[in-house]
Amino acid sequence: DLLKVTKCEAQCWIALFHLTTTPLCRERYGLNAFRKEQLLKLRKFLTDVMLDQLPILADVRRYMDELTLLTVPENVTGHGSALLLQQVDSIREDIVSQNNSRSWDDVVHCQYDGIFSKVTDATDKALRRISEVYNIDGIENVLAVVGGNAPPRKQSEEVDEASSVEEEE
Repeated sequence: DLLKVTKCEAQCWIALFHLTTTPLCRERYGLNAFRKEQLLKLRKFLTDVMLDQLPILADVRRYMDELTLLTVPENVTGHGSALLLQQVDSIREDIVSQNNSRSWDDVVHCQYDGIFSKVTDATDKALRRISEVYNIDGIENVLAVVGGNAPPRKQSEEVDEASSVEEEE
């Protein structure tokens, strides 16, 4: 289970696959000594276990084997050397594609009625636990001592002190 490739790792490996094997990307991504060195650092991660999970990486491993034999110039920029990677939010895309026929107002009402109207601040256990963190008895005294001020006094303490002063007189 530790050797299983996650979705994020697989996306990076697939991006590397396209970067190294697609002729258009090879043309635009100019290879210099630094880039060659960085690519070859990844070679040790292309194990048989990895290739079992992502078989398309066999082409990448072969490319890296060929790359070890090549000599590349020190500084080369490709044809339009800018590289653009774009993250596509798959969850959002699924929601949008499934709800093309529905208006967003319908989605809002459905979510409010189904999810948000059932939970209130009083019944939400997680919210209550979070509020208890900040509702510690005596925190005012601790903060006052740290700040160098005398701790605030409660009304009951003031009443007790006033009654004791009256008794003494």
